[in-house]
Parts: sequence; structure tokens; C-alpha cells
Amino acid sequence: MSRSVSDFSAQSRLRSIPESRLVTNFVFHHWSRAERARDPEAARRTVVEAFVRWRALGLPFGHDAQGERCYDPAEVNLCMRLGGYQGRDPYWRERHVPSLRSRILSLHPPDTPIDRAPRAAELPGRRMTVMMRRRFNPEYLAKQGRLRIPVPQIDASTRHLDVELDPVTGDRGSVRRTPDYIELRLAGTPTEPITMGARFSFDAYPSVPDATVTLPSAERERCLRPSEDLVQVTPGMVALAQSLARGAPTPIEQVYRFYRHVTKRLDLGPFPHEILNLTPPDHYPAQMGWFDCRRVSAFLVSLCRANEMPARRATGYVLYPAGMAYHHWVEVWIDGIGWYPLDQLSAEPAAAGLDPLWRDALVGAVDYRMNMGYMPRAFNGSPGVQLPAAWTSLECDAAGASQTDIIDLSNNAIVWTDTLRVELGEILAA
Repeated sequence: MSRSVSDFSAQSRLRSIPESRLVTNFVFHHWSRAERARDPEAARRTVVEAFVRWRALGLPFGHDAQGERCYDPAEVNLCMRLGGYQGRDPYWRERHVPSLRSRILSLHPPDTPIDRAPRAAELPGRRMTVMMRRRFNPEYLAKQGRLRIPVPQIDASTRHLDVELDPVTGDRGSVRRTPDYIELRLAGTPTEPITMGARFSFDAYPSVPDATVTLPSAERERCLRPSEDLVQVTPGMVALAQSLARGAPTPIEQVYRFYRHVTKRLDLGPFPHEILNLTPPDHYPAQMGWFDCRRVSAFLVSLCRANEMPARRATGYVLYPAGMAYHHWVEVWIDGIGWYPLDQLSAEPAAAGLDPLWRDALVGAVDYRMNMGYMPRAFNGSPGVQLPAAWTSLECDAAGASQTDIIDLSNNAIVWTDTLRVELGEILAA
């Protein structure tokens, strides 16, 4: 590994998240609910001790007005991974990797072997219920603005959708539902927090290729656009795609080479979102080798389009009961096969390629998702607020639900909070 924690040294002003908040975040991600309930203090001690070791490895930090150590979450995650890759710290291998495997396995039968990745394509249809609540901080809302929460898209993997809206609290504005979102038009300037919510029930299936589907010419053209939000087909991207695809006998092998390049060379995790729009887009990974799911999916789509393969970014939520979360993944069109899905998250449970039996857990098929559509055409999760220039997201447990806070790194204020709970219902008949 050529990278070091100092990769983010120029972003020292982003070290604003208190250690206690990050400890809560790590416990949520790396201990099951049963483990947390059995001995919550033991889990916190383990994380606190890991922070001591990471500081000894060079993890930088600042202090807040109360004297508590504060960090940039991106630097913490990078240090955790580098310590594991280099064999200098056990946390990544002992806690991070197993926790991701357990979440993937949670959607499969209890007797599923744990020594290799389960086959997502073999998941049966299942009735799912998702409860979503979004609480907005009025400080980030515009007068007479429009607030939104997403609605699942009906497709082959999401069927028979029922939607039940929760009453809106904190405003008397009007609510309307479209196929893509539920929208609240504010009646005035809000002074109190506003909460919107809904209950979604649907039949969920894994996303798998379907050779009977055809690709309309307009959709093919759209999925080959050289410039689309974070997807940018630059000369450098074309050169990289041609180099990786050279000698690959089939389109699937070409796609797999792109995927392997991304998962071998780039790390997946949170980082300062103000640097998402660095240009040119193929310059950033060579510099730092660090992506979140939004940026890495755009990079992978760019590689496919540079190779003249239609590709698109899917956006939605992974439906792991222990940690439902917003996510991006990729679908590539292959003639005679259909939309071929792959999720770069596969690299995480594979321990950065050290465990090849887990490497392709979400390649060629992805497990249950609450799909919100395809970027950038579909609703993309932005709820109608003005995001600050520098922000991050942190998760924690909320009485058995997954709570995600969007945090302004300039002042540590919460911009909005999503509370998400998924219930796995009955298995559907084949």
C-alpha cells in the first residue's frame, strides 16, 4: 500500500466529529444487535482501544471547545483499513470484514455456509416492509421550499408496492405523491423540525440479468452519454478502458476486468464530499485511491461507456436488517444477457481480495434492494435542502432501526436524519 493517513492532511479543518460519536458509529457497524445488547460497554471499549492504536499509527485529530478529540471520519476509516492491510492492527480483519459478511448472510437461510459468499441469484422472492422517517433541521430549509422522501420504483426486483404515508409533523404545507417521491411544499419559513415518513411494502427479488428484455435505442443512447453528472468519459478513461479490455474474449470478461481494477486499486469508504467534483474525474483515483459508493459507481460506469458498453448507476437502499442504508451500484447492458448488475461493495467482505471465495458476492446478481431508480434521471436522495460545502453521514442504532445523520462538518449540526427499519416478511412461492 502506497497510501498513508496523511493523504487527507490538507483537509485538517474537517476534523470536527467527536470521538464519542465515531465510537457509536463503529459499534453500530461492527457489532450485531445481539452483541450490543449483551455487553454494550465491551464493544465501546474495544473501539476506544482501537482509536488509541490508530493514533499511534498516525491518525490525526483536533479538539473541540470541550477538549474532546475530534476526527475526520474519512481519515479514521482510511487508518483502520491501512492498519489492517499492513498487518499493523487487527480491527479491520477481526471486526470490519466479518460484520459485512454477516449482513450479506442475514438475507440468506440460517444454515448457509459462512466460508464463502452466498449466491444472491438464489434468493427467493420475499415480502418486505420498510419504514422510513426523515427529520429536517429548519436551519437548512428554504422559505416555501419542497421537501421530499423517495418512493421505490416498481420493476422486476420490486413488485406489488403498497405505500402508506405518515402524518407530517411540524408544518401545515401540502403533500403530494408522484411515482418517484413524496413531496411536502412548505407553507412558509419553518422554525421547528419537520418530519415526513412512509411505510413501503413490496415483494422483493434479487436483481439478475434477464435475456428476454430489450434495450430501446433511446435508453441505449442515454446509457452511452460521455458526460452525465459524475460520469465523465475522458481521454484518460478511454485509454484505461481499452488497456483493461485488451484481449478479453467476451463482454462479461471485459466488465469483470473493470470491476477487478476498481476493487483491487480503490478503497471504498466515506470521505469529504466537498471533493467529489474534482476534475478531471480520472485524475482523482490515481491520486488517492479512495471512493465512496456514489463516486466509485460513476467511475465504473465511465469505464464501461468508454468501452462503448451501455451502463447506468442504480441508487436505492440495501435491505440488511442490521444496517439498512442508502447505496449506489452499477448495471451494464450486455447484448443477449440483459442488464448485468454488480456492486463494488463485494470487495469489502472479501478483505480487499485476500479471501477470493467472497470476492464476487455481488457480481452478476445483487441481493434485495429498495431501488429508487437510475442516476441522474431518478430521484437521488437529495431531500430538498441546501447541503453545506463539507458534510458527512454517520449511522447509529435507534431502538432497533438504522439512524443516518447528515452532518455539517463546519459546525457539527445535523442537516437531516433518516430513520430506517426493514422487516423481512414471508417467503413468496416460486
